Amino acid sequence: MMPAEIEWPIVLETSTHALVGSKLFEPFLAERRQQNQAVWADSQHWRLGFYFGKQDTRLWVPRRSKDGIPVESVLVINFGHALGRKAFRILMLAYGTGLVALCMVGCALAGVRW
Repeated sequence: MMPAEIEWPIVLETSTHALVGSKLFEPFLAERRQQNQAVWADSQHWRLGFYFGKQDTRLWVPRRSKDGIPVESVLVINFGHALGRKAFRILMLAYGTGLVALCMVGCALAGVRW
């Protein structure tokens, strides 16, 4: 009985390429991480707990504590990012609609007639 031919997984072939790619791009990635961190650390990009870092390339960033330390377990949306700006508009529309509805219900309960 002849043993079946062994088929090596593709992971073994691509891991070499991934390793070489990570070594080639590590300086670029380290510089990008450093730039993102510098933008994140600037308190001018934080308003009322919202993050607006246009120069930061990340969509999700760790929340900043009151003393400026990142809370890695809690992520917030970067509203300065292109996709984050779209999300900001949608969220503000939803919050605005909810606020108007709440005011209308409050007025109706208070007896205001239109």
